[in-house]
Amino acid sequence: MKLMQFLLAFGLLAAPVFAQESEPAHGDQAAEMQAWMEFMTPGENHANQEKWVGEFTVSTKHWMQPGAEPILSEGGKMVNTSMMGGRYLMSKHTSTFMGMPFEGLNIQGYDNAKKKFVSVWVDNHGTGLMIAEGNFDENGVLTLGGMMSSPMGEIPVREVITFEGTDKQHMEMFMSMGEQEMKVMEIDMVRVVTN
Repeated sequence: MKLMQFLLAFGLLAAPVFAQESEPAHGDQAAEMQAWMEFMTPGENHANQEKWVGEFTVSTKHWMQPGAEPILSEGGKMVNTSMMGGRYLMSKHTSTFMGMPFEGLNIQGYDNAKKKFVSVWVDNHGTGLMIAEGNFDENGVLTLGGMMSSPMGEIPVREVITFEGTDKQHMEMFMSMGEQEMKVMEIDMVRVVTN
């Protein structure tokens, strides 16, 4: 009960302060409210990513160094779900890598202010984030560029994703090591069709 009273009192006392901070110092409050409404409203790009909701099989190739034979991983799974009213697509990945269980989670959306797709990736083979953003080109290929945290510091990354309808995706991932960019991964994702 005391906690509830504290929160209520804090809210009543803090409301005028927060209200003052939220008012624009310069500009039209109605215009800013309209801009926020446009920023928060899902559009065509959000509707298009909804088409990828479902379950997919995943096969992966990893390269540890240039010219090496790839490490193959079959039998992975990706489950895509829509979240927050269609604003984001959450992808949960499960597979194995070098004999170890692998779990990954990606949240992707379209940022109406940046006019770009944005992506955040985490997995159980690290403790950092990979954050990327980008757009489709005229051929319908989505390219995302960003940074990945690693024990060697921040590493520039690039993902190139091609689509075959809404049932197949092919992703190539590149990392820049100094001046040299290297392909480190290819992933094929195919929708699981259920009758």
